Amino acid sequence: MTAIRTQLSDVDKMLLTQLLQGDNYVWSLSTLTRLPRETVESSLLKLENAGFLSSCHERNENNVMRKVYSIRPHIKELLKFDPVHVWAVLEKTLRNLKESPESNRDAIFTAAKRAYELSNNVSFASPKGAPLDNVERLVLDPSTQIGKILWPIFSPDRTENQEN
Repeated sequence: MTAIRTQLSDVDKMLLTQLLQGDNYVWSLSTLTRLPRETVESSLLKLENAGFLSSCHERNENNVMRKVYSIRPHIKELLKFDPVHVWAVLEKTLRNLKESPESNRDAIFTAAKRAYELSNNVSFASPKGAPLDNVERLVLDPSTQIGKILWPIFSPDRTENQEN
């Protein structure tokens, strides 16, 4: 696994913004952003290792295999909010991943998001059943091993009490 960087670069932000338009692959993203292919590839790998992107291999019309990247649904939903807050949550996730590289990426993301919401008095409100809600419910499920750890810290009862 590649070493995890703890800051989002301008290239990372540009690629995330570009991928909001739809799934894409390295050569196309390099052309659209006018960045070197190696720079795009390095950034995409970092974002994928952090759990922000997923990828799959597809064959194009010329039967050439290429790796196509897409933003994971809960990250795509988060990117609809104020970019200042979004970038801060994603960077907090990166810092936490550096400290615990073998941890569950969704759990690290959820903890970073919840901690940011509490400490900055902001909310990334998500409708029930939406991707952010689903990943949070899965991670904070008190019947799972990871949920047993995170539930006491980020349970709705606890966060409501801290707001009052």
